Amino acid sequence: MLGVVEQLKRQVNDIEKNRAQTQQTLTNQENVLRNAQARQQTAETNLKTINVQLTNKQQSIREIEDSVATKQQQIEAKQAEHATKQRASQEAKNKVIIIDQDLSLANNSMMNNNN
Repeated sequence: MLGVVEQLKRQVNDIEKNRAQTQQTLTNQENVLRNAQARQQTAETNLKTINVQLTNKQQSIREIEDSVATKQQQIEAKQAEHATKQRASQEAKNKVIIIDQDLSLANNSMMNNNN
């Protein structure tokens, strides 16, 4: 009978050790889970922040693209205006050349008439 009691005491002792180990494992795993949840929360917060930054940068890019398009239109308008003024200037030069030629012919005619 004494041997049975000793054996039961050892079994109880082993069960208590297993329970303590199991409890420690459970506590460790709960800590791992809490740490993982905290990292997940941090990652989600960082993702939201990055998404906001991305949206802001995309908006900035759209605004810059719009500004570039506006500037391009202004440049094209200035180039067209410049081309128009160059044509007008060339036409004026051509008229001056024609007037000079007419004057030269008129002078030659007057000289020929006076001679």
